[in-house]
Amino acid sequence: MTIIRLRSFAGSLFTAGIVSLGVLASVSSHAGPWVTTGDSSLRSDIQILADGGRILSPTMMWPMAWGDIMAALDERGDDWTPEETAALIRVKKRMQFETRTGSLR
Repeated sequence: MTIIRLRSFAGSLFTAGIVSLGVLASVSSHAGPWVTTGDSSLRSDIQILADGGRILSPTMMWPMAWGDIMAALDERGDDWTPEETAALIRVKKRMQFETRTGSLR
């Protein structure tokens, strides 16, 4: 009788594990920690910010980590040009979209 209970428990545990994996896979984030290489407008905005000295990490090596960009773009000073400010807004908006978690796409 103990063996039957053990098998029943193991079967239930296995089923619960499979269901949990299914739920996690369906709600998993599409976002990654890396900036994709295929978006030329995003690349241009990042280059504008790097040229202005706003991003100090290397921008010629791709893919880039969103974390490096987040750290560099934490604050905007008064000495930013309108072009840099516009690029900052676009990059931050894209960063928020790409790094969000727990949503279905």
